[in-house]
Amino acid sequence: YTPSFAFIKSANEEMIVPNPLGLLKRKGDDYKIEMNNHKVGDSYIKVLSNSLKYSKHINTIQLKGNRMSSFGAKMLFTSLNQNKGLLYKIHTLDLSNNKIGKNNIDEMINYIKDPKCNLEYLDVSSNLLGDENIKKISDALAEFAQYRMVTVNYGNNQISDDSIPSICNMLTQCTGLRVLILNWNKLTNPGATQLMKKLRTHSELRILDLAWNNIGNDLTVEPKYEEIVNTDLTNPGRNMHNFELNETCRTMRFNFRRNPLLPPLDPKGGNKKPQKKNDPKAATKTGPLYKIPKPIPVPSTPVSPYSNELGQYFHETMISLIHLDISHNNLPTTDAKFLAEEIKD
Repeated sequence: YTPSFAFIKSANEEMIVPNPLGLLKRKGDDYKIEMNNHKVGDSYIKVLSNSLKYSKHINTIQLKGNRMSSFGAKMLFTSLNQNKGLLYKIHTLDLSNNKIGKNNIDEMINYIKDPKCNLEYLDVSSNLLGDENIKKISDALAEFAQYRMVTVNYGNNQISDDSIPSICNMLTQCTGLRVLILNWNKLTNPGATQLMKKLRTHSELRILDLAWNNIGNDLTVEPKYEEIVNTDLTNPGRNMHNFELNETCRTMRFNFRRNPLLPPLDPKGGNKKPQKKNDPKAATKTGPLYKIPKPIPVPSTPVSPYSNELGQYFHETMISLIHLDISHNNLPTTDAKFLAEEIKD
């Protein structure tokens, strides 16, 4: 059997058209299977898996966005486990944006644990794997891929802080890991704090993505009135007035009403010019309108443990990170100012 013959034979058995995908391609790198975003489903994954049993030269498999379920993933890894020669050559595996889900992934774990596995790049993002599966994968990588793993992408897999101990163990064991993606998950302050503590002992990690998590304030809690109004305590004239958060939620627009304590607007634009000070009528009518209330002091809040750990990391003598993404985490103003100052030093 040849891979092409096995592909066509399996396609006939499944009664599907043997499209020029995967092993059957007219152009491109012969050492890569590139089937990104074809949405072919498990039927084509099964056909491809059967052809991989006879392949010997593939080193990269990219199956992003193909509606592959846990059934298709099981067939794929079963074929890889049977072909030890191919298993040794594959160093890149991209299964992102599929539907593997929280079902059985034992074949994937067996693939990682195989002594001939030579995997360096693993992307299982956007598969809704959940904590239990992420724990299994991380533990397997920590034990059997200590010196090989370079990139791990766990983004958008509904990971909570329960997965952090296994991920931290993976960081400890996989000393050559350079890229760790954990965006679009459910990590909170305690988990992020534990991760930053472990990061301080890892000297090789270059990219860490924690964007779009629940680090920082609870996203369901509205900010305090004082925090919104007093944007700049040193300049009372720049304070916001009548910022209606409920109106924003209803209309998705910011609504700033005119403060009655400020002077009336000039129809031609800007404020009306105040009358002369020596005019007694102007003093009695418009005097109070120019009075700006004193800003309400905002109570100081301590820096969160996560930001404190991150700030201490910035002071380490050997900082390996070149890219850190903590955007869209609702960090409080206190933490943001603290990190801005710490990163300068």
